[in-house]
Amino acid sequence: SSGINAEYGGSESNKIERQKGIEVGNQIRDVEHQGTSQVFILDQSDKAALRAEGRKFFTVLGANPEYINHIKSSEAGGADELVAQSSFVTLIKISDESGRIKMELAGRSPLTQDMLNPNDSFLLDHGGNKIFIWHGKFASREEKKSSMVYASEYMIDKGYPANTSVTACCQYAEPVEFRQCFTAPWKEKASRTTHDPTPGVKRRAPTVVNVNTL
Repeated sequence: SSGINAEYGGSESNKIERQKGIEVGNQIRDVEHQGTSQVFILDQSDKAALRAEGRKFFTVLGANPEYINHIKSSEAGGADELVAQSSFVTLIKISDESGRIKMELAGRSPLTQDMLNPNDSFLLDHGGNKIFIWHGKFASREEKKSSMVYASEYMIDKGYPANTSVTACCQYAEPVEFRQCFTAPWKEKASRTTHDPTPGVKRRAPTVVNVNTL
């Protein structure tokens, strides 16, 4: 919410993981909430705080508040790499470079930032949990206009619920949730070079992909 950003730190999490959680919480507070929220850190090793605030934390997530008494150990929870692989992300390019709007598969997790072409728009499917529409700095008006229509068609083809969250964002103004779908570090505007398509150079037409096969 815009009031409190809660970060949960497992008792067996390492210093780097906890620091990263704080950094993300601070970024959400400063950028997305414009400094109006507070960052609250819930430490599993602090039993008193866990009893007092832990139930609220898991209730907001939609879980049984008694879950705080059944949190798995790091061994039972499995390796971080396997958990990351289970978070399936698909990136789909929306482009009119062939003369008409088409969709084509750009990649699947793990994704890198350089897959995002500033000349096009993209649809990012976060495992069916959330859809992002990203517009590159030089994306055409038609690409931007058609992207939401394509997002609706994509969700229907995939059988996703009608209330699946769809968020549109522009290059250099991406929310934290979007950036986290790509391997770090994320390059900011000052260190990222973009340019218009080279005048007179014909852009290669993409291969049309049936979204039912993605």
